[in-house]
Amino acid sequence: MTKVFTTSHLFFVIFSTSYVFTEDLFCPPAWPTTKVQPSDTDIPALEFLGYDSESECVCRKIPKKWTVCYGSDSCYRFPRSFKIDTTLLRVKTTRISEILAGDLQSVTHLESLEIEGNFHLWRIQPGTFFNMTKLIKMSISYNTNLKVLEKETFKGLINLKELYLMKNGFTNVVDITQSLQVQFVPNLIKVSLSENEFVNIDEHAFSSMASSVIEELNLVLCQIENISSKALLPLRKLQVLRLGENNFEASTVTNLLETSIDNNVPLKMLNLYGNGFRKSPPKAMLKVLAKSNITHLCMSKNQFEIISDTTFPSNDKLEYLDLREDVILNITADGFAGMSNLKTLLLSGNKLSCIPDGVLLESLTYLDLSTNSGDSYFPSYFSLGRRRFSKMKALKLLNLSYNRINSILNESFVGLDNLEIMGLKNATVFHIQPYSFQPLRKLKILNLENNPFPTNTPLTADLFYGLDSLEVLLLGGCMISDLSDKIPIFSHLKHLHHLGLERNHLTTLSSDVFFPLSKLKSIDLTDNFLVSWEQRLFENSSSLQVVHAGHNRMSYMTEAMLNDLSNLTQIDLKGNPFNCDCYSLQPLIKWMEFHINLSVLNNTELYPNCVFSSGNTTSINVDYLKVIRNKMAKCDQLIQNFSFIPLIVIAIIITVITCITYLYRWQIKYFLFVISLRLAKRKRLLPKQKCDEQQSFHYDAFVSYSNEDREFVVKLVTMLENHEPYYKLCVYERDFQVGAIITSEVLENVAKSRKTLLIISDSYVRSHWCRWEVQIAEHYKLLEKESYDVCTDDSIILVKLGEITSSKLSSTLKYLMKTRIYLQWDSDLRKQDIFWEKLRQILAPPK
Repeated sequence: MTKVFTTSHLFFVIFSTSYVFTEDLFCPPAWPTTKVQPSDTDIPALEFLGYDSESECVCRKIPKKWTVCYGSDSCYRFPRSFKIDTTLLRVKTTRISEILAGDLQSVTHLESLEIEGNFHLWRIQPGTFFNMTKLIKMSISYNTNLKVLEKETFKGLINLKELYLMKNGFTNVVDITQSLQVQFVPNLIKVSLSENEFVNIDEHAFSSMASSVIEELNLVLCQIENISSKALLPLRKLQVLRLGENNFEASTVTNLLETSIDNNVPLKMLNLYGNGFRKSPPKAMLKVLAKSNITHLCMSKNQFEIISDTTFPSNDKLEYLDLREDVILNITADGFAGMSNLKTLLLSGNKLSCIPDGVLLESLTYLDLSTNSGDSYFPSYFSLGRRRFSKMKALKLLNLSYNRINSILNESFVGLDNLEIMGLKNATVFHIQPYSFQPLRKLKILNLENNPFPTNTPLTADLFYGLDSLEVLLLGGCMISDLSDKIPIFSHLKHLHHLGLERNHLTTLSSDVFFPLSKLKSIDLTDNFLVSWEQRLFENSSSLQVVHAGHNRMSYMTEAMLNDLSNLTQIDLKGNPFNCDCYSLQPLIKWMEFHINLSVLNNTELYPNCVFSSGNTTSINVDYLKVIRNKMAKCDQLIQNFSFIPLIVIAIIITVITCITYLYRWQIKYFLFVISLRLAKRKRLLPKQKCDEQQSFHYDAFVSYSNEDREFVVKLVTMLENHEPYYKLCVYERDFQVGAIITSEVLENVAKSRKTLLIISDSYVRSHWCRWEVQIAEHYKLLEKESYDVCTDDSIILVKLGEITSSKLSSTLKYLMKTRIYLQWDSDLRKQDIFWEKLRQILAPPK
């Protein structure tokens, strides 16, 4: 399986900490293709092979990849009982103390072997690797008790090319090199002895390797304090030497190089990173280098601060110079003037605030100025200036990532006529002028990831004008929310192969955006807010093969989506909230009838999940879709049944509303009454009265009572209307108009009455109608006066008849009976006289 080349791989070469020398080195180094093989983390889980009872080891494997055997609490000898069919075997973290001849007789087919982290291992018996003629690469590292290798340890490894013996217990180089004689490993070209404690290396250290074909030797972090100037003379074909992170003086390296060069050791690459050089590189050493054939020099992680015209002598053979993380503050105009053939210059991780004059070399093809703006605690700014690159016609790769550039002007890149790759990732670019990339006619890869410029610069076609040859455009994490414009944004990118739009804020896309991209092969839309699209997006992109659209908000597949995805070889829709119902999956099922092979969905790692109404999930893989297709008729019937669901829902809603209306009918009536009351006031249906006019009211009191108390009300009317002082009462049985609307009559007569008289009895509190009249009286008498300036005397009179069930009292009646003094009717005749007298006093109009 392959996957689309992502941004993490884009500047792999630039950010790598080591440099692999090859004969046909291309400066800049060869760029990764747009597809890379997956790492070990991309492949399935380990397959359990079993437990070896003899060795007590546990082994697992990834088929056709590698096998690993381990056992930190067991595994006392090399496992033999397993049939290992992979070409790579890893034996790690075991308790093996000795590897014996014959232990590897069942794995002679191996091409790679790693014996690492076995802290009890102290010996590898000669003859162990007999007949392992296919082994090409081997690592015996991090075995801290392994202190010596016997002379014939590696006998039989006639095709071994790379050997790693890192961080073991070796203290003397001879204890290793005696086993590396050319008769045992005739094709060995690379040896790494890094992270062993050698301290001193004498002139005989590599004598036993005379006539070997070794081309690369690594002695990094070996605590070397002294190394004989003649130590490398037996290595007659040595081309690459790495001596980084050691403790020797500069003169030691100078003498070693001078003697080796004088004796025709063909060194081409020298790595001296992190050796504590201060202020400037050792001048004597650089003079020796200038006389040699060394073309590649690494002096990173030292401290040089200022590179001036006296720092480096003239050297017309040097092609590659690595000065990363050297705390360089400035490079003067003649800093590299004597390096007429310098092609690759790495200056990332320094303290430059602009593009110094000294780096503007016409011979350069690769320039790395990334990460020159400090860190998050001490940030600085980086200026591109105008026309700074005007003479750099040969430059092919320029990396300006991780700087605080802020703005890119339309003259920033003038002169870069042959540039093919540009890195501006995390460059804090807030503004890009239109036509800024116009000079870059040959640019193939442009990385603008994680820059917020779309929030300040309109995304228009003019922004990418001139990028006629661009093949890869990376815009991930740029906070892009909209790609629409009158002229398609990507209209000038006719040759674009890959477009990265992941980690943005896109919600919808238009087919106009992608219409100019007829040669597009892959697109990354991961981690946006995209929903299912109804119109085709990639109809004009006939070469499209790979789409990554995981972790968006798509809930169903549309016909347009399926047509867009028909010819793909790979699609990633993981993390989208698809529904598992028939309605959502039916377009996909029907589409299957014309795409039976479904090769686009055959990648088990990229299956999206869908969610059932129950909350369970399943993977939308080929098998699941075939099951659904076989039940197509049932699915169609289910969809037809779904059409009745809205009618059923409406019927249920109407039923619920009817029940609620009946249960709360009195509350609703009261609410409608209040509304009508307010409307009446606004329309002035009820005339305003003056409070000082005695004739303002038609009635002295409105009587609210229950029909069960009619006998008392008749007596009440007789006593108050037929005896002095004479009062006129409003009683609905006598005074309401026949045929009129009750609510309107109640409203009108309450308004015509000076007071409201409530005859409260047990039957009264059980009556919904009486409760409603109480609410009307309270609302009108107590609230409407304040809201509309209606003339009332703010009086409600309560008359209590007999005992009342308190649980039946409404909240309004409870409030009135707690806050107002009420009259109690008594059957005692003497008390009745007092009752009538008090009632007349209360009903008397104000003086």
